[in-house]
Order: sequence, then C-alpha cells, then structure tokens
Amino acid sequence: SSGINAEYGIHCISFYALSLFTRCTMMENDLSMTVKTVTVESILNEFSKRPTLRLGLLWIWATSIGMVGCLSSYMGVFTGFIPSEGFQCLSTRCDDLLTDARQQGQIEHFYKTENICKSNLSRGEDFIWNISRSSFSVDLDLYCSSSSLSLYHSVYYIGSLLGVSLGSLLYDRVGRRRAAAVGAAIITFSTLSSTFATSFTTLLVLRILQGLGDQLGYMGAYIWLFEMTPIQYRPFYNSWMANLWVLGYPTLVCISYFIHDWRYICVAVSLVQGFCQIPLLFYPDSPRYLISIGQSRQASSVLQRWLN
Repeated sequence: SSGINAEYGIHCISFYALSLFTRCTMMENDLSMTVKTVTVESILNEFSKRPTLRLGLLWIWATSIGMVGCLSSYMGVFTGFIPSEGFQCLSTRCDDLLTDARQQGQIEHFYKTENICKSNLSRGEDFIWNISRSSFSVDLDLYCSSSSLSLYHSVYYIGSLLGVSLGSLLYDRVGRRRAAAVGAAIITFSTLSSTFATSFTTLLVLRILQGLGDQLGYMGAYIWLFEMTPIQYRPFYNSWMANLWVLGYPTLVCISYFIHDWRYICVAVSLVQGFCQIPLLFYPDSPRYLISIGQSRQASSVLQRWLN
C-alpha cells in the first residue's frame, strides 16, 4: 500500500509539473516565438489538417513509452515476491520441529513461511525452498522481512521525484528528445544491471535509478510528442497515452508466465524497454524547441517532412 500511495503522489506531482511546464511554454512561445504573428500551434494546424501516417506512428510509439513505466513500476511483484509456503527440511533440528508439528496436528502451519522465521531456521542449513519460481527475497534471505519488499517498491518513487526535478532542468537545455533518451538509457541500464545484483543495497540503488529514468524519459517524451501534435488532436493523444499505460500489465504477466527466474525477468524487461526507446534515436526534436534555440530553418524542415 505504501508503494501505491507513493505512486499516486508522484503521478500527481508529475502531471502538475507537466501541466505547469506546458502552460508556461505555450505562453512564452505565444508572446515571443512568432514569425509574422503566426504561432507554432497555428503552423502545426495549417500543416496537418488531418492525421498523417508519420503522426500516427508517433502516437503508436507513445504506447510503448507508457508501457515502459508500467513494467518498471510493478516488476517487483514477480521478481521479489515472498513465498507463503513450500520448503523441505535438511537438518535434524528441522525434522524434530516437523515431528512435533505432526503430533500436534499443525502440519499445514509448519510449512508456512512465518514458521521458518519464528523457528529461526536457516536456508541452506536447515531447509531448502521447494518452489518453482525464484525471487530475490529468497536469494537474498529477505523472506522474514516484509518491510524490505515495501522499501524496494517505495524507493522507486524517490527516484521518480528526482527524475521530475532533473527533467525540468534538462528539457529546455538539451531538448525534450535528448533528455528522454538519457532517461531511457538510465532505466534500461539499471533494469539490466539488477540481474547481477548480489546485495539488497545494490538493488535499492538500481531501483532509485529506475524511477529516475522512468520519469525523466516519460515526461520528456510526453512533452516532445505533445508539441509535435496539432492542437485539435492533443486531447485524443493525451487520452491515448494515459490509457495505454495499462498495456504494461499484461506484458509483464506474459514475461513472468514464461520466465520463472527473477534475474532473467530483469533481462527480458530491459530488452523490451530498450526496444521501445529505439525511435528516440531517429525522430526529430519538436519544432517548438528548435525555434526556441534559434533553429527556425530546421524547425521548418521538420514541419514539412513530418506533417505536410
């Protein structure tokens, strides 16, 4: 619940900051970024009376941007779950406890995870897990500490808050597309690096980086594509990108259905994230940003090539 509450708070902050940024940028451009009293928005509308194929491809790609964030947010459900039961005794001490449980008629309770923690049984010495899926909570001996798993989910949103703050500095300095590409690289690298983590501290650091890369990439790409879209289509685009975020759920379920090792799940998710961010390397920056840095000729070229 702490992770869900944190996610809700970060999303509120993100969309508030995004709304404020968009309003300020539109006001600034309406006042100063004009060519013969014609705003960038009016040029976008003039060039694109109806959706073009390239604009449609931008919208389709927007689906993958939201999906990347969903994959990162909830992958811990499948990579860090704590088993509720299922182990096999190895030591005499564990066998004695099992015999006592049988005599007392509590055999079902004996195989619960809470009984392992209460009896101070050691994995590898007193028992081994008998489960079909692996989990970092098991591999790193965190199964007796549910707070560790809550911390793992919560620190993601600390990184998200850092990503929101960092993005506000980068979007106008290096461009929306470049900043989004940096966020994409961070989240892909941190997810892939989780595969090789051998301590919970390392996982927490990488989890913070995941949150940072997620928000930096998501907000940057959102603003970038928003500015590439004519005004009359922006409500549709906004709803499209927000609603298709949920595609990350079935994608993550499918990945976890076929892959039972939590380290390989991290590899698979990082590959999906990297694949979804490939368009960042080929699409142009938004005309609004290009005009803001004095590259009006390049902005005109983008308008004609992508929206004419």
